[in-house]
Amino acid sequence: MRELVARSGASRELVHHYLREGLLPPPTGRARYDEVHLRLLGLVKRLRDERFLPLEVIRELVVYLDHDPERLEIVLLSGTGLVAAAQQRARQPNGAACLSERELEAASGASRELVQRCVAAGLVAPAADGFGRAEASVVALVRHGVALGIPLDSFRTIRRYVEMAFALERVLFMPRVEPTVDLARLGRDVAVRKELANAFVASVLGSLVERELAGEHGPTAAASRSFAADYYRPSDAFLRKHGVLAALEALEVRLHARPRDRALVARRLELLLLAGRDRELVFALEQPRAPLSAGRLHGYALVLVGATERAAEVLAALAAEGPADPLVLASLAVAVLGRASAPVEAALPAVGRAVSPAEAALAAARGARSAEADEARLFAGYVLASAPASAARVGRGVAALVDVYVRAGDASGARGLARAARLRLRIASACLLHRVLGRAELHRSARAAVPPRAELCTEVLRLDPASEAALELYAQGGPE
Repeated sequence: MRELVARSGASRELVHHYLREGLLPPPTGRARYDEVHLRLLGLVKRLRDERFLPLEVIRELVVYLDHDPERLEIVLLSGTGLVAAAQQRARQPNGAACLSERELEAASGASRELVQRCVAAGLVAPAADGFGRAEASVVALVRHGVALGIPLDSFRTIRRYVEMAFALERVLFMPRVEPTVDLARLGRDVAVRKELANAFVASVLGSLVERELAGEHGPTAAASRSFAADYYRPSDAFLRKHGVLAALEALEVRLHARPRDRALVARRLELLLLAGRDRELVFALEQPRAPLSAGRLHGYALVLVGATERAAEVLAALAAEGPADPLVLASLAVAVLGRASAPVEAALPAVGRAVSPAEAALAAARGARSAEADEARLFAGYVLASAPASAARVGRGVAALVDVYVRAGDASGARGLARAARLRLRIASACLLHRVLGRAELHRSARAAVPPRAELCTEVLRLDPASEAALELYAQGGPE
């Protein structure tokens, strides 16, 4: 007893109490306790702490399972079927084993019509004396599924697979145990095996569903998380050729003389945006002298440096304050999508939340002809083109990217910094379209609307061959 108390942490009085209540088997020999007593003490504590079960229910379980800690641990880990049965026996030790059709309706919460449909579909079958209590659970699950829009045929298909699995299990398992003399122990073995099978089927099904969803939605979350790192940024050679670096240097000299000039500060922010100097842009926007109207650029820049949590907070506040701003909404869509993470169940809501601001951004940018509106189209178009499960939505996203690509290609009348801004949008849209084409699951109609990958690669290599985007495309394209 002294060793059992020391190892289990239970008091001597509690051990004696559990012995009197039948939660522990009697000690062997000269009041000797073994590992069974030690494990049962721990499992009883877990059932109280984790399942919040009263002692009378735990006693029903322990006695039913013949004080076997292995079986009790399976029940604890696997499911609540035996727990529910123990609770039922604790409440109604002499309760009826079978249910009438009316009692089945009450126990499952289903209408008479649904019960009859379940019977007609072979999902439940009454015995001579009524329905089993397990069939009430079947009907209750069907009721929930039908409310969610799952057809009855789906449950019928699942039932057939389960029946096939049971037939195989009966061939493999039952002949080994049916000859046993101890039928009570056989019943307990079958019950525990049922719990283990339930938990195993649920775990395997969950794993398969997660794998399927990860294959469909995983690339979306992965692409969104790499958006900031892969977004096109002009090379110094491009910036020098089109006068962006010279303009920045000249502006720095003027700002040194007039550091509080709001117009000069705002112009510097525009040039940093054009140059792809995202970190410098964030730093400048977080200074006291930054224009009050620059909050939208702040959120945009936070997206491009990968600070999606902060970006989502800033942009959500801005979106809630004023009228629809395409750049704010599109940046918010990318920020929300960038927060998508494993497991898939956590990623899917983020994908759904990102689609709404992306659609709103395209609507707000409709008809606008400015660099910021085109930037918003790029962000929102990429989010929609990356979102799965809707060919129409993907088509709208691809159309927005192609629209920017085509219009930015007509830079013949632009000069200086205006030309640099147009070409930057042309290259950025080409890079995003190239990434969209890389999705194996991209719908055929959307794929047909995008220029060939060879054309996109050639355009990037022609306009900014020194950029990281060009080097990456060149490495991917090989001889092409």
